[in-house]
Amino acid sequence: SMKLYDTRTDTPITGESFTNKIVFLNFWEYWCVPCKQELPAIERLYNSVNDSSVVFAIISTQKPEIVKKDKVLQEIKLPFYYVNGVLPDVLKGEAVPRTFIIARNGEIVASAWDDEKVVRLIDSLKSVP
Repeated sequence: SMKLYDTRTDTPITGESFTNKIVFLNFWEYWCVPCKQELPAIERLYNSVNDSSVVFAIISTQKPEIVKKDKVLQEIKLPFYYVNGVLPDVLKGEAVPRTFIIARNGEIVASAWDDEKVVRLIDSLKSVP
């Protein structure tokens, strides 16, 4: 099973952090230029959503000791995590960056984010119990 750890502190993240939340999941890698180019925009979205019902997870599958050296972790104020264990098939993919927006019921509702429709989508998901 997939376990997430906070990249800055190595603290394990429990599944409860994501239970009954809208989850913005973004996979990035330190060597990926487009990943780094979109992080400031994701950070703006993160700051504009600012709602306890929405959680963000910016995830790298690379070795944490390499990722920790990346200055992105100082520059971008987002929750960065690394994975220990196997990704669920539905989240696997060769391409980075890749993003998933997951509804409270665990259903993946979008796999692209960088437009106004996504902001409205996240807002609409907030009203769904």
